Amino acid sequence: WNASTSSWNVSTSSWNVSTSSWNVSTSSWNASTSSWNASTSSWNVSTSSWNVSTSSWNASTSSWNVSTSSWNVSTSSWNASTSSWNTADCS
Repeated sequence: WNASTSSWNVSTSSWNVSTSSWNVSTSSWNASTSSWNASTSSWNVSTSSWNVSTSSWNASTSSWNVSTSSWNVSTSSWNASTSSWNTADCS
């Protein structure tokens, strides 16, 4: 997941977070070591829906190109204690 080399254009999406386990401290969702920095990537959220239930995401050494897919993520537990999510420039 290198946001400086990939472009995520997701318009009108619904992020419904349920029954998945997003543990940021054990996977590569660490904004200080990975490129999840809204100033260097383009996150334009419109027209897709994300359905991810009961799965575990290890964001290291994988590349995701997502357009017009449906991700439904509900009842998840987001442990962001060791990562930094900067979404100030995301929409």
